[in-house]
Amino acid sequence: MTTNNEHNAPFVGRKVMYILETGNRIEENVRQQMRAIRILGARLTACCLSGYECDIKPDKEYDHLIKLGLSQKQLSGNRFRAVLALRSILKTDDNDTLICNQYKAVTTAILATAFTLGPKPKIVALLRGYNALSSKSRRRTYRLFSRRLSGIIALTAAQKQHFLSLAPFLQPEKIHVVPNHLDYDTLRANMLPREQARYKLGLPQNALVIGCITRFDSLKRIEDLIGAMPKVLAREPRGHLSLIGKGRTWESNIKQIRELGLTEHVTLHGYQPNASRLLKAFDIFAFPSEADNFARVLLEAMAAEVPIVAVDAGGTPEVVASNVHLVPPRSSHELASALLKVAVLNPQQRLELGRNAYYYAKTTHTALRIRNALQQALDFKQ
Repeated sequence: MTTNNEHNAPFVGRKVMYILETGNRIEENVRQQMRAIRILGARLTACCLSGYECDIKPDKEYDHLIKLGLSQKQLSGNRFRAVLALRSILKTDDNDTLICNQYKAVTTAILATAFTLGPKPKIVALLRGYNALSSKSRRRTYRLFSRRLSGIIALTAAQKQHFLSLAPFLQPEKIHVVPNHLDYDTLRANMLPREQARYKLGLPQNALVIGCITRFDSLKRIEDLIGAMPKVLAREPRGHLSLIGKGRTWESNIKQIRELGLTEHVTLHGYQPNASRLLKAFDIFAFPSEADNFARVLLEAMAAEVPIVAVDAGGTPEVVASNVHLVPPRSSHELASALLKVAVLNPQQRLELGRNAYYYAKTTHTALRIRNALQQALDFKQ
């Protein structure tokens, strides 16, 4: 007979370990999964392959924290030291499931449990990047050890289909989609009002501000957004581009801004801590990335009720559904046209677009959805 407790907390008695490469920060979407698994009733251990015990204090996401203090060099190549260190931990920390965040954690766990006597823990690969299987060498590794993997966690259905197209040896039923969500109420409570956010960023109060928060990287395609601005300004002289973030393409993007004569119309803010609180400074949020899987910043922009123009690529269409303007990747022309379609709307019309997107986000990308997805992903009796 099934008890009420078993129904509400079906993982009671389960022992789950998250194996993480990094030791100085646990990503929020990983923390979301940890919280969900604990709510489902499992005892949860977080094992960081790098980092030291003083770096992260115990938190509500896990019952036990282990840090192995390995260097990046020891996590590369054959990972002999990492394998031995993890093997030693697993001998004393009895876990039925190992959820491994990214490639190095997956291969370390597989090798550490290769010669274990008796029942082996289930190994689940948590692959958060849309292009996590783009490397041929990594696909060969996953093919070699495919029988040892009990499952793969992806963040979007688009990512799952991308994986299957690259690695047809994977079993579709073993790939489970576990999306992200936000604490929308807390996020919205911390957002600065429009005028205050603009003052904080040094933006003109009367401008039509197109904003983007992202890492400056070739796959983020910041150059397409910058390239769209001359056409936007030709129709909307009040247009102003606000870019928050920094990265490898920073210098080349600055050069492009100068060459296009956009110095007076673009503000580069660099890295801003808790940048999501500044989202209300924007009239339009632009997201030109062609390779994001489940960009949390899209949920943050939807929570801010800012209308979005994004590229139809990666997992982005799945995150935003039909609530934003989607354009083909690598097209400054199409991006500019979509930005102008939103720009010509009056403030009330733009607000309505943003509110519709927010309603979709808070009713679709929820903590309950993650919990249900994880329950299915880790139910190995199916």
